[in-house]
Amino acid sequence: MLVKVQLKNEIKRLLIKILNHMKKFLFIPLFIICLTTTAQINFVKFNSLNELFKEAKKQQKYIFIDGYTNWCGWCKELDKVVFSNKVFADTIHKYFIPIKLEMEKDSLGVIIARKYAVIGFPQAIILDNEGRLIKILNGYSPLERYFMRMQEALADCKQNKFIAGYSTNFSQNYPEFYIKQFPMPGIKKEKRDSTTINLYLTKQKNWANETVWNVIRANYYLLNSTNQNLLRKKLPELAILFGKAETEELYISAASKQINQLQKVADETEFITTIDSLTNSLDEKWWYMFQYKKDYYEEHKDYKKLALTIDEYLNNKKEKSNVSIINETAWNLYLHCNDTGVLTKAITWMHDFVLLNDPLYMYIDTYAALLYKTGKLNEAKAQAILAIKVGKADNENTEETEKLLDKIKLQLQSK
Repeated sequence: MLVKVQLKNEIKRLLIKILNHMKKFLFIPLFIICLTTTAQINFVKFNSLNELFKEAKKQQKYIFIDGYTNWCGWCKELDKVVFSNKVFADTIHKYFIPIKLEMEKDSLGVIIARKYAVIGFPQAIILDNEGRLIKILNGYSPLERYFMRMQEALADCKQNKFIAGYSTNFSQNYPEFYIKQFPMPGIKKEKRDSTTINLYLTKQKNWANETVWNVIRANYYLLNSTNQNLLRKKLPELAILFGKAETEELYISAASKQINQLQKVADETEFITTIDSLTNSLDEKWWYMFQYKKDYYEEHKDYKKLALTIDEYLNNKKEKSNVSIINETAWNLYLHCNDTGVLTKAITWMHDFVLLNDPLYMYIDTYAALLYKTGKLNEAKAQAILAIKVGKADNENTEETEKLLDKIKLQLQSK
């Protein structure tokens, strides 16, 4: 059994799995070996975008823009964990001109923020040397994941895959309220007015342009039901310009308030029927339905139906399963569920799926906790010890697992 092997084999198999996953990308070898080697991306400063594009053409490189703010904690974490890695930094230097822009205090940062409706941080903007948008990398990811995302973006660069909906014009005729959302340094940002935004959108005959798209991206949570429905109807034409996954995610984000309210509805049939209609036109409908049903059953503490939903998810051959979702659900069951049958199902998920794919500390810890709760004390002890070893090797805080191990030992002694 994989979960019972020694620490050395656990880590070895994990690294082999990551390596095999990365073979379809462009740079593989030294990344795994040099994970802990530190360096630093040497970000370059430019006085204007014209100067930046001129230099990129001269060097025949792409452009990597790290969009951050001084108050953003995840931006600092990205600097520390990802941008300080030697192999990642070497990759950036080889193929890109890297620049770092404070999106609220640098004039160039504000221009970029307006251009791509940057409202969350960190956000990496990847352009070719003509100024065409190749990819936006939203948020923080751990080193391995961020590196893979970067490889995907570089593959798009080399294949000349740019996002057609964005022009190379960085001085769009934006509506005044949108400009005030991204004021130049020294000017106070104004509060967004949902009435103004919704009125603007209902007056637009053509939604298939970057200005309307950016207004929606920057204000999706303020859209009324009329504009949410309009957005859903226009998904096909917007998908051609901005990507199918991006448009569907934007629509789901816009409908999130309504969906969150539905989560509270006691009538399960009403909930499922409404969610079904909201997601009916989406390519990723099955995925969204799974997510919302899972959240609904967790909200209403219907753990038997939650377990059936997870079983359906794991049995769906079309769906690329996500181990973190399974682990999160299993951990919540450990905390809140006392149904032995459901907990036994969760143990099976962790053993047969999660640990065979990602034998990480937090997953072994969940497995040990579930074994403990179901009275499988000797197995729980073995897995808790393994979790602590793996956690310490990865510099994780294993204090809670050590407490769990103490409880397991006490129960074993009492028996």
